[in-house]
Amino acid sequence: MPTHEPDRCETGPSLERILGLIDPGMLDVVVAPRGTGVPVTDVVLHDPGEEREDDGAPAAAGLILLAVGVEAASPEALDVLRAADRAGAAAVVMRPGARGPRPELVEAAGRGRTALLTRRPEQGWTEVLGRLRTALVHSAPAGTAGMAGLRPGDLSGLANTVAALVGGAITIEDPQSRVLAYSRLDHEPDPMRRLTILGQEVPRWRVDELRASGFFRTLWSTEDVVRLPADDRYAERLAIAVRHGSEVLGSIWAAADGRPLAEDAAAALRTAARAAVPHLSHHQTWGLAAARAREGAVHALLRGMSGPRKKPGSRRMGRTRWWSRRRTTGGERRRTTGGEPTRTTRRARPRGGEPGRPRGGTRGVPGGGCWMCSRSRPPRTGRGV
Repeated sequence: MPTHEPDRCETGPSLERILGLIDPGMLDVVVAPRGTGVPVTDVVLHDPGEEREDDGAPAAAGLILLAVGVEAASPEALDVLRAADRAGAAAVVMRPGARGPRPELVEAAGRGRTALLTRRPEQGWTEVLGRLRTALVHSAPAGTAGMAGLRPGDLSGLANTVAALVGGAITIEDPQSRVLAYSRLDHEPDPMRRLTILGQEVPRWRVDELRASGFFRTLWSTEDVVRLPADDRYAERLAIAVRHGSEVLGSIWAAADGRPLAEDAAAALRTAARAAVPHLSHHQTWGLAAARAREGAVHALLRGMSGPRKKPGSRRMGRTRWWSRRRTTGGERRRTTGGEPTRTTRRARPRGGEPGRPRGGTRGVPGGGCWMCSRSRPPRTGRGV
């Protein structure tokens, strides 16, 4: 499929690059009338019921629209595609359905300007949205040269880099105030930082204090740095929210680490918040998925260690008790299987010495059996029954 020159009025990574950064096979390109070189500005969920009827669909120039609930084989798919094309969308993604896209839909997409894509049935919309947005932010240029060399999702490296820029201790937290990463400790941390790092989250009582004071309301509603003055207990702190569009991904906190923060600490935090977007997006999409996979593997391992209960009489584990298996000099075995003891007449090969001679550990016990049960069992002679 040829890749055409993108429109000059639009900027952003190409659709081809976005699709190359997600899992192969997650999305299928049905028709791309302008090729896959069209620029993409954002990925949004699309609700056909919210379209304006006066001027057509809302402006969606450069957007990838995820048409949740729309099947490519349904009659309404054609209306959704035409509305997205009028709005200037880069692409629209639909559920393929059992029969796939209708021929009329494919023909209409070929005459328009909006690419038609379908998602695989086993992929959920939430996963598709996360992967596309992560690919989009990964395609954006890095904020600073020091952060450009970090691998995706390297939150610890990001925290150490930001700490060097602001001259203080850094913690990166999710919206629930759980610690995702923190910088190296060059000085003795204040009590709050110590509690936060050891507990891997901000103490609940401290979260309640900040929520009651309105600090979190200010933090989540602004794109600028918010200052938390020092008091008798804790050092000064600066915080900024990390957001992708209207979605809050987390926050970056800078605390005075035995010395005042740098004069340009606020400017460095603004730059760090922009550079942290792809890393926190990567953590949300791939990091959490990997964590769930590890947790599932641990649970499977624990279930395998306990194992399912075998049926009575099974040759492996079974319900045979170790104290019920007794070898006599003639190779006789007794096995308890939940009922009365049973006898077997399997002939055993002698392990050195003469038949009937007791082995080590049973010296002096008649018949060479277990000393605990030798009183109730008369000695036997011979090599078997």
